[in-house]
Amino acid sequence: MLYFMRNVLALMLLGLLLSGCGTIRTHRTVLQPMGSPLMASVGSSLFRLNKQRDLPNMWGGRDIYGGKVGKGFAEVKLMGVLDDQKVQVLVFDINSDNTETTLDRYIFGVGATVDVTQNVNLGEDSSSRGVAVTIDPEVEADFVVSGVKITFHEVGSNSVVYTLEDLTPAATD
Repeated sequence: MLYFMRNVLALMLLGLLLSGCGTIRTHRTVLQPMGSPLMASVGSSLFRLNKQRDLPNMWGGRDIYGGKVGKGFAEVKLMGVLDDQKVQVLVFDINSDNTETTLDRYIFGVGATVDVTQNVNLGEDSSSRGVAVTIDPEVEADFVVSGVKITFHEVGSNSVVYTLEDLTPAATD
Protein backbone atom coordinates (compact mmCIF):
# COMPACT_ATOMS: atom_id res chain seq x y z
CA MET A 1 0.00 0.00 0.00
CA LEU A 2 2.85 2.36 0.82
CA TYR A 3 4.39 1.64 -2.58
CA PHE A 4 1.10 2.54 -4.32
CA MET A 5 0.70 5.81 -2.35
CA ARG A 6 4.30 6.82 -3.12
CA ASN A 7 3.76 6.22 -6.86
CA VAL A 8 0.50 8.18 -6.88
CA LEU A 9 2.18 11.07 -5.07
CA ALA A 10 5.11 10.99 -7.51
CA LEU A 11 2.74 11.02 -10.51
CA MET A 12 0.77 13.93 -9.05
CA LEU A 13 3.99 15.90 -8.46
CA LEU A 14 5.20 15.15 -11.99
CA GLY A 15 1.82 16.25 -13.42
CA LEU A 16 1.98 19.49 -11.46
CA LEU A 17 5.50 20.21 -12.70
CA LEU A 18 4.62 19.47 -16.32
CA SER A 19 1.47 21.58 -16.23
CA GLY A 20 3.59 24.60 -15.37
CA CYS A 21 5.88 24.09 -18.36
CA GLY A 22 3.58 25.10 -21.22
CA THR A 23 5.16 27.08 -24.03
CA ILE A 24 4.96 30.86 -23.85
CA ARG A 25 2.43 32.13 -26.42
CA THR A 26 1.76 35.54 -27.86
CA HIS A 27 -1.76 36.95 -28.00
CA ARG A 28 -3.23 39.58 -30.31
CA THR A 29 -6.52 41.34 -29.71
CA VAL A 30 -8.01 43.66 -32.32
CA LEU A 31 -10.59 45.89 -30.67
CA GLN A 32 -12.69 46.43 -33.82
CA PRO A 33 -14.74 43.66 -35.49
CA MET A 34 -13.25 41.79 -38.45
CA GLY A 35 -14.92 41.41 -41.83
CA SER A 36 -17.84 43.80 -41.40
CA PRO A 37 -17.96 47.27 -42.96
CA LEU A 38 -16.83 49.98 -40.54
CA MET A 39 -16.94 53.76 -40.84
CA ALA A 40 -14.45 56.22 -39.36
CA SER A 41 -14.27 59.99 -39.52
CA VAL A 42 -11.21 62.21 -39.26
CA GLY A 43 -9.51 61.78 -35.89
CA SER A 44 -10.96 58.30 -35.29
CA SER A 45 -9.00 55.11 -34.84
CA LEU A 46 -9.35 52.68 -37.77
CA PHE A 47 -8.11 49.85 -35.57
CA ARG A 48 -6.13 49.11 -32.43
CA LEU A 49 -4.27 45.86 -31.86
CA ASN A 50 -3.14 45.01 -28.33
CA LYS A 51 -0.15 42.65 -28.13
CA GLN A 52 0.44 40.38 -25.12
CA ARG A 53 2.38 37.29 -24.16
CA ASP A 54 1.96 34.74 -21.42
CA LEU A 55 3.55 35.61 -18.09
CA PRO A 56 6.53 33.25 -17.69
CA ASN A 57 6.98 31.16 -14.58
CA MET A 58 10.30 30.39 -12.90
CA TRP A 59 10.95 27.44 -15.24
CA GLY A 60 10.34 29.47 -18.40
CA GLY A 61 6.89 28.01 -19.05
CA ARG A 62 3.64 29.95 -19.03
CA ASP A 63 1.79 30.96 -15.88
CA ILE A 64 -0.74 28.32 -14.81
CA TYR A 65 -3.12 31.11 -13.67
CA GLY A 66 -3.23 32.65 -17.16
CA GLY A 67 -1.32 35.84 -16.38
CA LYS A 68 -0.41 38.05 -19.36
CA VAL A 69 2.23 40.73 -19.96
CA GLY A 70 1.75 43.62 -22.38
CA LYS A 71 4.00 43.59 -25.45
CA GLY A 72 2.83 46.86 -26.99
CA PHE A 73 0.19 47.85 -29.52
CA ALA A 74 -0.43 48.86 -33.12
CA GLU A 75 -2.92 51.56 -34.03
CA VAL A 76 -3.94 53.38 -37.20
CA LYS A 77 -5.75 56.73 -36.94
CA LEU A 78 -7.47 58.57 -39.76
CA MET A 79 -5.83 62.00 -39.98
CA GLY A 80 -7.60 63.34 -43.04
CA VAL A 81 -8.81 62.94 -46.62
CA LEU A 82 -7.12 65.01 -49.33
CA ASP A 83 -9.00 66.68 -52.19
CA ASP A 84 -7.86 63.94 -54.59
CA GLN A 85 -9.42 61.25 -52.30
CA LYS A 86 -6.09 60.11 -50.86
CA VAL A 87 -6.32 58.96 -47.26
CA GLN A 88 -3.89 60.24 -44.65
CA VAL A 89 -3.33 57.96 -41.65
CA LEU A 90 -1.08 58.01 -38.61
CA VAL A 91 0.48 54.62 -37.83
CA PHE A 92 1.71 53.55 -34.40
CA ASP A 93 3.46 50.18 -33.97
CA ILE A 94 4.95 50.04 -30.48
CA ASN A 95 6.76 46.92 -29.28
CA SER A 96 7.76 46.53 -25.66
CA ASP A 97 9.20 43.77 -23.55
CA ASN A 98 9.76 43.45 -19.82
CA THR A 99 11.30 41.01 -17.39
CA GLU A 100 8.23 40.38 -15.22
CA THR A 101 7.68 36.75 -14.16
CA THR A 102 5.26 34.97 -11.85
CA LEU A 103 7.75 35.51 -9.01
CA ASP A 104 7.42 39.27 -9.49
CA ARG A 105 3.64 39.32 -9.81
CA TYR A 106 2.55 36.80 -7.20
CA ILE A 107 5.24 37.47 -4.58
CA PHE A 108 4.04 36.83 -1.06
CA GLY A 109 5.43 38.73 1.88
CA VAL A 110 5.40 42.13 3.49
CA GLY A 111 7.84 44.76 2.30
CA ALA A 112 8.93 42.79 -0.75
CA THR A 113 10.40 44.85 -3.59
CA VAL A 114 10.14 43.91 -7.23
CA ASP A 115 12.64 44.99 -9.90
CA VAL A 116 11.07 44.77 -13.36
CA THR A 117 12.84 46.08 -16.44
CA GLN A 118 10.82 47.27 -19.43
CA ASN A 119 12.31 47.97 -22.85
CA VAL A 120 10.26 49.81 -25.45
CA ASN A 121 11.15 49.67 -29.14
CA LEU A 122 9.55 52.47 -31.13
CA GLY A 123 11.09 51.46 -34.45
CA GLU A 124 13.73 53.48 -36.27
CA ASP A 125 12.33 56.84 -35.20
CA SER A 126 12.55 57.28 -31.46
CA SER A 127 9.40 59.37 -31.37
CA SER A 128 6.05 58.14 -30.11
CA ARG A 129 4.18 60.50 -32.43
CA GLY A 130 3.58 57.82 -35.07
CA VAL A 131 4.38 57.71 -38.76
CA ALA A 132 2.22 59.64 -41.22
CA VAL A 133 1.27 57.69 -44.36
CA THR A 134 -0.72 58.80 -47.41
CA ILE A 135 -2.69 56.05 -49.19
CA ASP A 136 -4.30 56.27 -52.62
CA PRO A 137 -7.21 53.75 -52.52
CA GLU A 138 -7.58 54.02 -56.33
CA VAL A 139 -4.08 52.59 -56.75
CA GLU A 140 -3.91 50.33 -53.70
CA ALA A 141 -7.07 49.71 -51.66
CA ASP A 142 -5.30 47.53 -49.05
CA PHE A 143 -2.94 48.70 -46.32
CA VAL A 144 -1.35 46.24 -43.83
CA VAL A 145 -0.04 47.09 -40.35
CA SER A 146 1.10 44.39 -37.89
CA GLY A 147 -0.70 41.66 -39.82
CA VAL A 148 -4.04 43.50 -39.96
CA LYS A 149 -5.23 44.41 -43.46
CA ILE A 150 -7.35 47.53 -43.92
CA THR A 151 -9.37 47.56 -47.17
CA PHE A 152 -10.86 50.93 -48.13
CA HIS A 153 -14.26 50.66 -49.87
CA GLU A 154 -15.50 54.26 -49.89
CA VAL A 155 -13.68 57.54 -49.32
CA GLY A 156 -15.72 60.63 -48.46
CA SER A 157 -14.59 64.17 -47.76
CA ASN A 158 -14.17 63.52 -44.00
CA SER A 159 -14.71 59.79 -43.54
CA VAL A 160 -13.95 56.35 -44.92
CA VAL A 161 -15.76 53.01 -45.09
CA TYR A 162 -13.43 50.06 -44.65
CA THR A 163 -13.11 46.44 -43.53
CA LEU A 164 -10.47 44.72 -41.42
CA GLU A 165 -8.92 41.27 -41.86
CA ASP A 166 -6.42 39.61 -39.52
CA LEU A 167 -3.73 37.99 -41.69
CA THR A 168 -1.96 36.36 -38.74
CA PRO A 169 -2.98 32.74 -38.11
CA ALA A 170 -4.66 32.07 -34.77
CA ALA A 171 -2.41 30.72 -32.03
CA THR A 172 -2.82 27.06 -31.18
CA ASP A 173 -1.96 25.35 -27.94
